[in-house]
Amino acid sequence: MYQIMLVEDEALVRESMAQNTNWEKFGFAPPHVFENGRQAADHLETVLPDVVITDICMPFLDGLELAKLVYERFPETIVVVLTGFSEFSYAQKAIRYHVHDYLLKPVDPDELEASVRRAMRQIETERKLEELAAARPQPEQTETEEEAEDAPEEG
Repeated sequence: MYQIMLVEDEALVRESMAQNTNWEKFGFAPPHVFENGRQAADHLETVLPDVVITDICMPFLDGLELAKLVYERFPETIVVVLTGFSEFSYAQKAIRYHVHDYLLKPVDPDELEASVRRAMRQIETERKLEELAAARPQPEQTETEEEAEDAPEEG
């Protein structure tokens, strides 16, 4: 099962997303829910999320800072940003940190599900590509790097 983090400081929105979305139908374990970016950042290494859905404006560590941290430390993790602000500067930063989706609040449940479906397709595609790359036979090397360095130069 895939791991998902929900990071939202508004309790009503946080609980609604956690409880009113059928995460299992997308292949997710029950979501790891956090009320601010600092809590989520502190648990990134233990949860190892495949997807992080985060609000932008939160205390302690905002969603864009969290997206940057995820991008730098776990570049394969997909980040979806939720915001009540349609400011272009937020969208620009989100693009810089390779945010997968940018959803405006109030988030329509169908829009959230569509975003999760897109994220899942991306995860599955990347994993299939990794499997294919791992299964591909590697060309044989005729000499090791050490042997090449020790060999006298010709010419």
